[in-house]
Amino acid sequence: MPSPESWIAQEGAPFPLGVTWIEGEQAYNFALYSKHAKRVTLLLYREDDVDTPALTHPFDYLTNKSGRVWHCRIPKRSMNGARYYAYSVAGPAPAGRFEWHRFDPEKVLLDPYARSVFFPAGFDRSAAMRQGSNAGKAPLGLICGGEPAFDWDRLEANGDVFRFFKRMIAFRKAHRSLGRSRFWREDVRWYGVGPAVDMTQHSRSLAFYLDGASQQDVDLYVMINAYREDLSFTVQEGQAGEWRRVVDTALDSPDDFREPGAEVPLTSAAYLVRGRSVVALIRPRR
Repeated sequence: MPSPESWIAQEGAPFPLGVTWIEGEQAYNFALYSKHAKRVTLLLYREDDVDTPALTHPFDYLTNKSGRVWHCRIPKRSMNGARYYAYSVAGPAPAGRFEWHRFDPEKVLLDPYARSVFFPAGFDRSAAMRQGSNAGKAPLGLICGGEPAFDWDRLEANGDVFRFFKRMIAFRKAHRSLGRSRFWREDVRWYGVGPAVDMTQHSRSLAFYLDGASQQDVDLYVMINAYREDLSFTVQEGQAGEWRRVVDTALDSPDDFREPGAEVPLTSAAYLVRGRSVVALIRPRR
């Protein structure tokens, strides 16, 4: 009679939920909880194609299900180089006691226990609410384990990204105003591209001023443009010459995040914020 260990090696374990690397077996264990699912299929994707699964693995409810948890174990060598995963789940129609259920096996579903999430270039949240497949538009879970958490071989090719986040962390640590545990109402003021915040349903722009006096820190003015098009913001606090640009995510490195002491003085209160970018200004205390 096969031992419980051999069963688990073949059929997977129900816990822990999510994806788990099994070093001794050079395999991944996948486990998903669903109280009412009738059919579950694991979808595995390669980095070079997040539209079409490199491997699909239907779960057998007789061998790959323990209670309400669906599970399987797949050797790394059998995964066709897959880096991401998701699920297709089928269940009862939305009627009777299942009235509020919306099982749709055409939808690519993110594992709620995914440790890291990958958003494809074609990500579209609304695709999950429309009829039909959302393949290539849905977030996917990252298959972690069996390799370093960070591929430092890519550091040289992506040095600008590394520098930006390094500077951002340093900026956060250097300014007490950003790390305060409580923000008093009079320390924060909200604006739009001009003096008024755009509160309409389709608004994609916002600016705010953070007074640093109570923290003996610089003042901060941030302009956020989530539109595709460029927007002209007007700084609503102080005089243009008092402000220094620290961050403009639309610019190339190293201008996207200036080094301390190399901030760029503003020459005008009007500032063109490029589409889908953020600009941060500082005003040193007098």
